[in-house]
Amino acid sequence: MGELAMKRPEFATMWAEHGVRKWALAAYRMHHPVVGHMELNLQSLGVPEGEGQRIVVATADDDSSSAAALSLLARLDLPARAKLSESARRG
Repeated sequence: MGELAMKRPEFATMWAEHGVRKWALAAYRMHHPVVGHMELNLQSLGVPEGEGQRIVVATADDDSSSAAALSLLARLDLPARAKLSESARRG
């Protein structure tokens, strides 16, 4: 933590402010390096028989710039998914 805090002052600030708590629903703001600022709705779901494991689903409000950003990110990922799918078919 020390080296990262020295190289990135904003990390030290975030680390000091971290409010760790359990949640099922949360609003989340983030900056993505490709699409920029997004405001997302997160839902955390427990994994049956996966002690301590959770699946987090991120969505955005309909017709928002964040929804457009998520859509763009999904399209940008298509070639990678196609390669994985093709590899799986070849087995």
